[in-house]
Amino acid sequence: WTLAEIPYLMVSSLIFCSIFLPMVHMAVDSASHFFRYWFILCEFYLVITFLGMLLAAASPLPQVASVLVPIIIGIWVATAGLLVPKRKILPQFIWIFWTNPLQYAINSLTSLAFFCDIDKAECLNNGLNPRCSNNQTECPLCDCPRLLDADNVFVWKQIRVSRSLNHERIPFDMLALLLFMILFRFLTFMALKFMKHNRTPRSTDHK
Repeated sequence: WTLAEIPYLMVSSLIFCSIFLPMVHMAVDSASHFFRYWFILCEFYLVITFLGMLLAAASPLPQVASVLVPIIIGIWVATAGLLVPKRKILPQFIWIFWTNPLQYAINSLTSLAFFCDIDKAECLNNGLNPRCSNNQTECPLCDCPRLLDADNVFVWKQIRVSRSLNHERIPFDMLALLLFMILFRFLTFMALKFMKHNRTPRSTDHK
């Protein structure tokens, strides 16, 4: 049952990436970038699918599961660093951010799409050329894209700060998504095995 979901999600996500990424020129600098983007997107597809299966197994009625899904997705979106940046989340609620699979997908996919090494010698040179940050003439060999309508700042710098992104965290994000997949499948198995509404009623003999 678990393995049956994987092939078509892999194929559908690969078709999406093959069309979308070249159109917007994201994560196509190398085959490694493309396939890592595809793999992480596929992982997130599976996390969402397995969450739906878990709720279907744990809910006594399909109507209950259909109500829970948008509630959980809404909480994920609200706490993934999109609406409220990570730096503005109160310390007592930061655990919600770290237990949110959506934020792991957003961090890794956005980093793969927009990362550029602005600290390399041709650009900021590890802080030794700070005027390059807003003035392209100070570093004409720097090929990192800029926001022309926002004081010429680097795209990666702007989006990294606004969304609290960390490019170095991508391997950890991939592992976290894998663990969420395993967790949801395990909880689904436990729900199917032990919850009352999933048990097959035993027939009794009447004498």
